[in-house]
Amino acid sequence: MVSTYNIKLQTMSCTMPNFSIDYIKDYQNKIFENIFNFSPYNIHVPIVGDNQEPIILNKVIYNHNVLNLKQELYLNIFHEDNLFVVENNSLNIRSYGKTMNEALNSFQEDFLSLWEEIGLEKKELLSPKACELKDKLSEIVFQSN
Repeated sequence: MVSTYNIKLQTMSCTMPNFSIDYIKDYQNKIFENIFNFSPYNIHVPIVGDNQEPIILNKVIYNHNVLNLKQELYLNIFHEDNLFVVENNSLNIRSYGKTMNEALNSFQEDFLSLWEEIGLEKKELLSPKACELKDKLSEIVFQSN
């Protein structure tokens, strides 16, 4: 059986699958264990360990803008060069923050900007690569409020 818990991180709605209370306690301990385990060689240090599952977004919320998503958006979170990093490889978005919350909010801002600049633009005004990105975004974003 898969358990999911909805978590609200400032202005972000996300789902973290397979979390039990014991796992959440272990998660907190791992964060404190790994937060000072930085690499001087720019190697990605996972926050929770090798088996960390990505955060899953169902909505992107930034300021008063809401983008409802047709598909879940998977975000990887790790620590690099004394910053938290939130990334989505399929869209090539990588956002940073001094705290995890700052990085998550930065990701939402970056995603919304990408949607406004590429997703809402007419295809004839975009380059071929930008058209591909627009198609990817259109598959993900349901509607904006």
